[in-house]
Amino acid sequence: MSKRVPYDDAYATCERTFAELRIYTGDISPDYVTHILGIHPTHIVRVGEIITNSSGRQRVGRVNGWFLSSEGNSNSLDLRRHLDWLLPQLNENISALRQLQDLEEIKMSIVCIWWSKSNTGGPTL
Repeated sequence: MSKRVPYDDAYATCERTFAELRIYTGDISPDYVTHILGIHPTHIVRVGEIITNSSGRQRVGRVNGWFLSSEGNSNSLDLRRHLDWLLPQLNENISALRQLQDLEEIKMSIVCIWWSKSNTGGPTL
């Protein structure tokens, strides 16, 4: 068994990081996911909806999606803290997640994003 490395909230080589549950719902409304999980998403995308990003660029939503992100919910640069924020919320709703996974249209994943300050190395999970 490997030795547990202490968290490093000021991870020197990390510019920005977050973990996100992404649920793509096909033709099902993303609001259905909110209803089943009982969790409010950090953001939703709907087909045909105008989406404006943080730099003001706009695009039209091409998929229905429900997203729960640690971005803005943890200030740590240690990705593990972001997973620590996300995973307990999912564990509390595991039967609802399984119910959603049984629907053929639903596609889901947990994505971990980590930007390097200097284009070198990154975390190991």
